[in-house]
Amino acid sequence: MRAVRYDVLFVDDDTQLLGAMARVFADAPFLGQAHFAATPDEALRVLARHPIGVIVADQRMPEMSGIDLLKQVRSAYPDVVRLLATGAVNTEELIEAINHGQVYHFITKPWRNDELRLIVRRALEHYEVTQELRRRSRELSAAYAQLEGAHREQVRLYEMVICDDKTGVKNYHFFDVRLGEEFERARRHDHPLSLLMIDIDDFKLLNDSHGHVVGDIVLREVAQHLADGRRGIDVVARYGGEEFALILPETPLAGASIIAERVRERIAQARFAGMELSLTISVGVATYPRPELESRQDLVEAADQALYRAKRSGKNRLVQYGV
Repeated sequence: MRAVRYDVLFVDDDTQLLGAMARVFADAPFLGQAHFAATPDEALRVLARHPIGVIVADQRMPEMSGIDLLKQVRSAYPDVVRLLATGAVNTEELIEAINHGQVYHFITKPWRNDELRLIVRRALEHYEVTQELRRRSRELSAAYAQLEGAHREQVRLYEMVICDDKTGVKNYHFFDVRLGEEFERARRHDHPLSLLMIDIDDFKLLNDSHGHVVGDIVLREVAQHLADGRRGIDVVARYGGEEFALILPETPLAGASIIAERVRERIAQARFAGMELSLTISVGVATYPRPELESRQDLVEAADQALYRAKRSGKNRLVQYGV
């Protein structure tokens, strides 16, 4: 047993039996304090005032049966270990008490002192184990909560590092690292990798006409349109200024062009900044593998060249590199 010792409550309308129990447990080193109650109501008052670990209730009491008392104890103090002392064994009562979990153990009257002490001691040990399990469960819950909080903070800090604070999509540094990883993967497995370079048409004019606050709102909303509907493996990033990039792993040129056209149409049809403000985008599309695309920088330059052609040929359109 641990240094902590728990209290026991004995309930019996026969004061002589209570006195006998007091003598049995007078020198018991395994319990804290013995409490005694002659009525169920008195027992409930003791339970409300003291940290009881085990209750021993007589079954035959004029005000309330022991089983009924233990039902109340179980409801109000579910951890308290419940023992029932009875002289006349009623099978139906015993089955009811067992099935409903009111009773941990039965004590048959008349009892032997050594047997009674052993039963109460085992009940206290059971209570101690229950309390220790609850304590450890609370500690684990607190530890998990702390870990979860630390994890959320790590995620928050990580998102701050890899995300563009103005638009919420990934930043240039994340884009550069991720594109390098995807390019190496595509080269190693000879799989297609497409890159869209996207520029908002006439964004400087929009800023000059409506102000930088509206311009920042437009950047966020365009970024959200680009992010909507993308696959989990795709990456949307702010490349710089009003320019965005979309990495499309496992996507050939034809598929990337379909995605680019959908994005272009969605932006052209949308209204921005809570007003009837419309805008368009130009998109350059480049896809690996091609003999001249030997690095991620080559892929970026190819997509940029296609974007430049889209801007020069009238804007609000997509151009495929090499086509």
